[in-house]
Amino acid sequence: RCFFTKGGIQNCSRPALPLPFRRPVPPPRAPRGPRSPCPPRHWTSCIVRTAPRSRAPASPSTRGGFRTHQNAMWGSLETTVKLAFTGLAGFTLACVVIETAGTAVGSTIAGSSESQNYFVTRTLVELLLALYVADFVTGLIHMLLDFQTVDDDELRLHVETSVEAVEAFEKTKLFTEASEHDQYLWNFHSHHEAVYPSSDSQLELFMQLFWYVRIVWPLFYLGYYYGYVPEATSRVWLVALIVGLPSQQTHFLAHARRRGLLKEWPILEKLQDWRIILHPDAHQQHHEKFNCNFCILNGWANPLMNRVARLLTHFGVLAEEPPTARNRRERAERKDAALKEREES
Repeated sequence: RCFFTKGGIQNCSRPALPLPFRRPVPPPRAPRGPRSPCPPRHWTSCIVRTAPRSRAPASPSTRGGFRTHQNAMWGSLETTVKLAFTGLAGFTLACVVIETAGTAVGSTIAGSSESQNYFVTRTLVELLLALYVADFVTGLIHMLLDFQTVDDDELRLHVETSVEAVEAFEKTKLFTEASEHDQYLWNFHSHHEAVYPSSDSQLELFMQLFWYVRIVWPLFYLGYYYGYVPEATSRVWLVALIVGLPSQQTHFLAHARRRGLLKEWPILEKLQDWRIILHPDAHQQHHEKFNCNFCILNGWANPLMNRVARLLTHFGVLAEEPPTARNRRERAERKDAALKEREES
């Protein structure tokens, strides 16, 4: 190759560098072995507790090795399909309500759609709808997970009543040798027995839902930007996904107040009393009956969510007896049977 200096062409055959100045040739790399599967931390979010953080071996009944967190979360295919169609119908109905509510209320109050009052009224209505939609979504996911069943009866009937005991039990053989599906659901349902506090930090509670929102929010925005999703529906859902992020915090604040831990935070108690965030009395009914009041952001959607739950129970999508109530009944029956057998012997 020719190289140039200020005087023009100097040489068209570039001399080779002396040996000491040559760049050494790196040795060939050894072939890299197969990477072990390692999903991002907290990829699977849940409404009440987090999934187990250790990846335990699957049980012999688990086909195909490890199950993904998503499979562990959603449970049986039949139930998932039924709930998917129910959710699609509900989403369609919500879109119709959203598209008409803001415009109708704004026109009724402000009259002309060109006035400033119309814009303010429509914005306020859509914000309230976003809070309602976010609350309803938390209730729908909560209901779905509550009604999934642990397959291993021994694990299903095992109970721990404190967060420390739950964390200790999750290191035992009974838990670590269970399928990931059973680990996830047992951990989730354990919140009904070991209610408070959360085993996660405030940041971890926030990130549980953020993992999903960071994927769904851009999809809604693209649908809005390219005109595939109606404007009002897009605005409401985009806001709902944001305001729903702290639903884990509002959930555990309700439990904290029942234990007298919010006395130094009167503003939080006022927000609960005004039903802007979840009130402890509204959520306590869920921990007593397990088949109602699933919503954990502000509780506004509980009346509708409870009717949806009864409708799904009527059509056989959900069990008549919630899994937690069934587990308590069967544990009591086993205890009575053991006492009776001991008395007879």
